[in-house]
Amino acid sequence: MSKRLRALSALLLCFALLLASCGEKWEPTELGFRNETTGVEYVACNVIAVKPIVRASSEPYCEVDGVPYYAIRDEEPEQFLCDYDEKSQSSIVYRSKDLPDVTIENFNAIAAWLMLDGAMPLMVAQLYADDEYLAEELRGQNPSQDTALVRLITDALVNGQARNVPQDTYSDDDLYYFRLLSADYPGLYYSVCFFGDIYGRYYVQDMATFRIADAPPEIVAWIVGANGDAI
Repeated sequence: MSKRLRALSALLLCFALLLASCGEKWEPTELGFRNETTGVEYVACNVIAVKPIVRASSEPYCEVDGVPYYAIRDEEPEQFLCDYDEKSQSSIVYRSKDLPDVTIENFNAIAAWLMLDGAMPLMVAQLYADDEYLAEELRGQNPSQDTALVRLITDALVNGQARNVPQDTYSDDDLYYFRLLSADYPGLYYSVCFFGDIYGRYYVQDMATFRIADAPPEIVAWIVGANGDAI
């Protein structure tokens, strides 16, 4: 797509979002805000674990008491919106109150980015979705089929035994964050921490509930490797 066409597409998207919310009345509520015209009330998802991958536009979808909220790319604005803090470049996702809360159990993760955290988070590796979850024209292009590995992370946190890891045993090495990507929520990611302790054990932690479980051996091997230098 040419730069001119991309610019035109972005302009049309902004115009469509403006029309969608034009004339609607928005009011704050105790837990979030409500579109008084449609009756849809929005409440916050977990503010640490659930994030938008990218806003659909830099133009607000609506404003509530002077606070702008934005549509999220690949999500319906009637279901999800987000705010945006320019200073921290972070967002809180708001869902329609009629939808279930987004949890590690119902997120249906199929792929993941492995991130080094910091002021400018850096992706260092990726687990790719299996072809069955991709549009037909995108199949056969990923270097690997990794959904089964991603499912192991979810299973460990949902069904694995909870661990109590004393903070004074945390290791400074091999600290990463998974941004899990979903088949059901294509515009969102879900954060899971991967870390080790000074005894050479490795764990995953749900950043919504802070529940800790043993990291699946396959995930440990993928990140740490036999010599500690896989990633």
